[in-house]
Amino acid sequence: MYEDGVLRPLEPLPFKEKQHLTVTVSDEPAPELDYNPRTKEFKWLQDHGDEHRGKYVAVEGDQLVGEGDSVVAVMEQARAKGADHPLVHYLPEEPELPFAGW
Repeated sequence: MYEDGVLRPLEPLPFKEKQHLTVTVSDEPAPELDYNPRTKEFKWLQDHGDEHRGKYVAVEGDQLVGEGDSVVAVMEQARAKGADHPLVHYLPEEPELPFAGW
């Protein structure tokens, strides 16, 4: 998606850090895409996130497919389970405090 002068992927990309890529950009209408808003993944994080504080988790659909101390370890677990594009998220030890502003 192109937004505010930046190309932003709709899903996490399965590339290594600093891997060189060739990107082709076109303004032709894209075919109808099955957009996945990650509703199930966010629901899982909401329901189970507190159980995994201080860890990275990989979630695909409503299933935990990886958990660990690094993104690399979590992605390896997820791929071993056949999940090529899971939502990977770090759950901080302490939840963020609400911000009310001034």
